[in-house]
Order: sequence, then C-alpha cells, then structure tokens
Amino acid sequence: MLTNGSHGDIHPFLAIGRAMIGRGHAAALMTNPYFAPHTSEAGLEHFALGEHKDLGKMLSENPATMSGLRGPMQVLRKLMLPHVPEIIENTRRAINDWKADAVLVHPLCIGASWAAELAGVPCHAASLAPSIWFNAKDQAVLPPFRSENPSRRAVKLDMFMARLVTSLALDGPLNAQRNAMRLPKMKSIFITEARGGLTNLALWSPLFRPIIDGDPPGAKITGFPWYDRAKEQEAPSDVVEKFMKDGEPPLVFTLGTAAAHTAGRFHQHAARACEILKRRGLFLVGRGHQGPPNMPKGSAAFEYAPFSAVFQHAAVNIHHGGIGTTAQALRAGRPTVVIPMAHDQFDNAARLKRMRVSDTVRHAQVTPERLASAIRRVLEDPTIANTAAKFAPLIAREDGAAVAADILAGERR
Repeated sequence: MLTNGSHGDIHPFLAIGRAMIGRGHAAALMTNPYFAPHTSEAGLEHFALGEHKDLGKMLSENPATMSGLRGPMQVLRKLMLPHVPEIIENTRRAINDWKADAVLVHPLCIGASWAAELAGVPCHAASLAPSIWFNAKDQAVLPPFRSENPSRRAVKLDMFMARLVTSLALDGPLNAQRNAMRLPKMKSIFITEARGGLTNLALWSPLFRPIIDGDPPGAKITGFPWYDRAKEQEAPSDVVEKFMKDGEPPLVFTLGTAAAHTAGRFHQHAARACEILKRRGLFLVGRGHQGPPNMPKGSAAFEYAPFSAVFQHAAVNIHHGGIGTTAQALRAGRPTVVIPMAHDQFDNAARLKRMRVSDTVRHAQVTPERLASAIRRVLEDPTIANTAAKFAPLIAREDGAAVAADILAGERR
C-alpha cells in the first residue's frame, strides 16, 4: 500500500493493513518515514517513500498548501509531482522484493499504478473522501466559495475547471514519465488516476455519500475504516479520562494533525467562544503546540487524544472537516461545527450540514462571536442532536477496513 499526506491519509491504510494481517495475509505500507513508528505500531512492515519529512516543518514552510483556493494545486505541484520518479522506482523495487500480490494506492501517489501495471500486479485505488471522485452528478463542493447546496450547473463548472487546471499543470511532466516507461500518453491524468483502479475503494460510509450514476467503474463503498492511534503524541489516557469526567461535557476543539500547524488564531478565538458560552473546552492543538494563552477556567489542552475516546463525551465537536475526523464525529453521535480550511474539508462540511448534524464556519471567517453563535445553534437545535444520535450506531456498525480487506483478498465481489 502507498499513501502520503497527514495522519488522516495514513490511518485508513493502517486499518486496512491490520485487517489483512488478521485474515492471514501480509501487509506493508510505503509512506513518508515520518510515519514509520505508526506503521510499526500497527504491526505493518514499513517501506520508505522518499526522505523523512517532518509534517509540521513541511506545512510551516509551505503554508499555501492549506489555502482554500491555492491549496490543492500547491499540494499537487510541490508535494506530489517532484516525487513521482521515486514513487515509480520505489514501487517497482517493493513489488519485486516483497513479491507483492496486489497494490493499493492513495491519489497522491501517482506513478505507483504504472509500476504495478508493468509488473503485472493488480492495482486498486483508495478514495478517502467523496470529492476525489470528481463526479459532475454529485452535489460536491470543490471551491471554498460554494454554498452547501450548489446547483448542478455550478458543480459542472467546477468539475470542468478542475479537469482543465490539473491537466494543464500536470499532464506534461506526467506524460514525460510515462514516455520514459514506454507507456502511452494519458489525458487528465490526475483525475483519471483518482477514478481508476481495478477496484476503487470508497473508504467512507454509504450514509455519508452513496453510489450514484457516473461514479468510477470499479467503485465500491466500504464504510469508514477505524484507526486513530498516535502514541508518541497522545496524552495519558487516565489524564484525559479524568478531565472528561470532572465537569459538564466540554466543547472539543481540533484542527486535526495537519491544519493544526496553520491554525492562526483559531484556538484563541475558540477559548473566547468558551467564555462567551460559559462552557469549558478541550483543545487538541497538534504536535509541538500549546493551548491558547487565554485558556478558560476548567479547560485543558493536549497535543492529541484519540478522537474515538473523547468525541462521544463532548457537548459539541468543533473540527476542521478532515475525512477521518468527520468519520469519528459521526460515530460519536454528537453535534458538530466544522471549520473547513482547504481540500476536501468544504465538501465534507457541506455533506454534514445537509445531513442535519452540523453547522459550518469557514476558518477564514472565524471570530469568537461567530464561533460561539454556531456552537449555540447546534446546542439548542434538538433536530441536530437527535439526528446525530440516530446516525451514530449505524456508522459505528461499519467496518470499512474489513470490507476493503475482503475485496483486496478476493473474498468479496
């Protein structure tokens, strides 16, 4: 398996790998060596995908990667494109050395499927969030300025622009790589690859987004895969548990593991929102960061705690809308407020709002008053609380990693 990005891009693959091992198969993950400890902790073999890159340093040096408008192309051009040759070479080597029977590829690992093709090994695609399927018949929210209910015309325009921009920026250098491998030219390579694969595993719940006409030919929705451990960052579980029990359910604030490094004044605004609402808060601020200086009385800040351990005990979960965090929030069954910043987060936020379990305040528009107002709305709307509680057991029953493992092993068609 190959993946790249933040913890939200790594954890689904670790869950699938563990499920494969539980079925008597072997599983290895090729990714940034930064995540080698996570891979070993999960019981998988690790292959290095390039040099070790510290996630926090990488984001602080490339803050535009978390920009609402510029972020996607910054990631593709600066963090993906330069590494395509080593992805191809490392995949070739790993397939040969490990005698791989199948390959599973994240959309940011372009080139791996080409190496698998030349080696004659089946290659499957992993799609972590619905927007990556680029289906014009889906009510997807791609740019940050779209409403939660975009018109069909707006979606078609956005899909056309996405195809045009990615093709102009990426097709030339990517086709040069394919030419060197004696493979034919392709058009709209990034989108074609994202929608490709012998099987295209949608690692989300059908309740979040079902199969619709126009989806990839190999589309299969597995349900959410569950894994959220990061031992080297986790606060002691007894300390977190004591905090959760020592008062009323807190407001839980997190921007995940990537957006946390470009948080700006979010946590200060969140602390002030707690004061406005007279609520205590739990701040999960990310590796190397501290809580806000204006920490409300009775509140606490940790670098990280597993969302599966804290979200269910929150009054409201306030998060950035990353797909892994979104999944844990749905499973917890509590109201949410989403603070989207970039990438798939705007679309995930829109889907949650259409499900009537959430409200949205875009990161660039956050003030203490706006944040407090959104939290108050979801706290006082019984429909949101009841709907969130209704979805929770249905989402919790899903085991996307097990379904994906069965498909990859050829046991489920």
